[in-house]
Amino acid sequence: MSRIFEALQQSGAAQIVEDPRKTENATDVIRTVSTDSQSVDSCATFTLAATPESKLVSISDEHGLAAEKTRVLATRLRHISARRPLKKLLITSSMKGEGKSVIAANLAITLAKSAKARILLFDGDLRQPSLAKKLGFGPAAELVTWWKQDVPMQNILYKAQDLPLWFLPAGQFAMQPLEVLQSQRLAELVNTLSDMFDWIVIDSPPMVPLADSSVWASMCDGVIIVVREKFTQVELLNQTVELIESKKMLGVVMNDISMSESKYYSNYYQYAGTKQESSVSGPALKIEPDGGR
Repeated sequence: MSRIFEALQQSGAAQIVEDPRKTENATDVIRTVSTDSQSVDSCATFTLAATPESKLVSISDEHGLAAEKTRVLATRLRHISARRPLKKLLITSSMKGEGKSVIAANLAITLAKSAKARILLFDGDLRQPSLAKKLGFGPAAELVTWWKQDVPMQNILYKAQDLPLWFLPAGQFAMQPLEVLQSQRLAELVNTLSDMFDWIVIDSPPMVPLADSSVWASMCDGVIIVVREKFTQVELLNQTVELIESKKMLGVVMNDISMSESKYYSNYYQYAGTKQESSVSGPALKIEPDGGR
C-alpha cells in the first residue's frame, strides 16, 4: 500500500500550487457553443426515486452514517476547491463492484443539497451505464443521441425537481467508446458544460483494464478512487494509482464500512437525542481525500 500513500501525499503537496485566476483553458478559443444561448433551466425535469436497490442514502437515510460521510466528503472537496481549480470530478475504481456509481450519485445529490450550486451528474460509463436505473430514470434522450444526431445540448440534460441537480445519461453505445471519448467534439462538450455548472461529477468505468477512465481523467480536475473493504485487490489498486497524475489524485473513498463504526454512529445519535432513529443502508464511507492517510 506504500505506493498509494505516496500518491496521496504527493497530491496533497500539489493542491496549493496553482492560482485559479491564472489558469487558462486552451480549448476556450475553439468552443463552438455559447453558454449564453444554452440555458440549462429549460431542460426537462425528473423526480429522484430512492429505492432500496438504488442506495441513494443522501435522500432515503439522511441521518445515517453513509449520508453523513458523504457530507464530509463534499465539505472536504469544497475546501480543496477554495485553494485550487476543482470543478470536474472523476469517480472511478480499480475494478467492477466497488460501488463507484453509488458514491458518484450520492456525492452529486449531497453537493446539490449543501453547496447551493449547480451540479451536473454525468454518466461517463459508455459500456455499462447504471446511473439512469439508480435514479429511477425512464426512456430519454441520452449522450448517444447527441453523438448520433447532434441534437441541442438541452435535449440530453435533465433537472431534478426541487434540487439544483442535473443529470446527463450515457445510453448504450454500439461503437467503440474510445472513439467517442477521444473525440474533440466530446472535449468541447465537457468544456461547455464546465462553464454552465459549479460542479460536474463524472461516473466512469473501472480504471483496470479499460482505457476509458484514463481519457476521462485527462479532462477532469481531480480523481477520487472508490475501494471496497475486503474486496479491492491491492495490486489492482496500485495499478490504478499509477495511471493517475499525482496532481489530480484527490484521495480514496472506502466503501462498505465495518459494522463497529456503524454501531458507534447510531449510538451517538441516540445519545444526542435525535428524534429520528439512525440506520445505515447503502454505502458507508471512510474518506481519505486531500492527501490524507
